[in-house]
Amino acid sequence: LGAEPTLDAALAEASAVDSRHVRLHYLRRRYERTASEADAELLQAELRQEEEVAGLGEALAGEELRSAPGGVSWTPARLACHERAVEEFGASCGWSDARLPLSKALYILCAAGAPTTS
Repeated sequence: LGAEPTLDAALAEASAVDSRHVRLHYLRRRYERTASEADAELLQAELRQEEEVAGLGEALAGEELRSAPGGVSWTPARLACHERAVEEFGASCGWSDARLPLSKALYILCAAGAPTTS
């Protein structure tokens, strides 16, 4: 109760990585250790993929995404809209681990009442 954190606990907290960036963190550390061309290419590909996802989020929700409140409030209409948007995005663009954060942009569009079909 109230004891100072151990060195191990402090180190673990200081070195924590957002789960969405674990692969990028791993590849960066690997490249730092090896400095190999192959690891550099893997790291660059991961960075490009993160930039692509950020660009897609910007294209999807733009200002709404930047100014959205942090919380999520589901309603039956938002849930139905989000399910349709997720299905349509998957059919049009495809889902991958890297693109999963885009689900939030789709939610924000549904919450803002934006159409999810063209």
